[in-house]
Amino acid sequence: MQQKSTFFDKPFDPVRLLIYVFGGYLVLALGFKLFELANLTEPSIKFPYMVGAAFLFIFAMFGSLFVVKAKNVSKYLGRVIYCYLGLAAATILVSWLLTGKSIGEVGSFKWIYMVITVGQMIFLGIMFFARQIIEYAEKEEWHHPRQRKRRR
Repeated sequence: MQQKSTFFDKPFDPVRLLIYVFGGYLVLALGFKLFELANLTEPSIKFPYMVGAAFLFIFAMFGSLFVVKAKNVSKYLGRVIYCYLGLAAATILVSWLLTGKSIGEVGSFKWIYMVITVGQMIFLGIMFFARQIIEYAEKEEWHHPRQRKRRR
């Protein structure tokens, strides 16, 4: 019988995750801007930055999760960090283009982006060490305790 492979069985490329997450961000941010232009919603300068922060968090969670399945961990960590930084820069740039306000003028979003970035590094560290523990446990030989006969 052939086993079915799931989504988590295959190694995942962070660039592909970046494309999916940035695509989702663009759909929501540009869709909201179209609603604003059509006078269907109130104008908000915070919405593109808020959506950008939410999608950065999504990228941070999934990017960290796939460390466990990476074949070459150091290469994966480098790629996921560069993709994260690119995504952060792209969401800030698109949000600035849509609103005309920089991230410093919008409110506390600069700090929110910083907190999510620190969280990304912590998530990556946790998953990296979890993988190291799993690899060590798989290499370790487990011996069953000797079972002795009871004397009565």
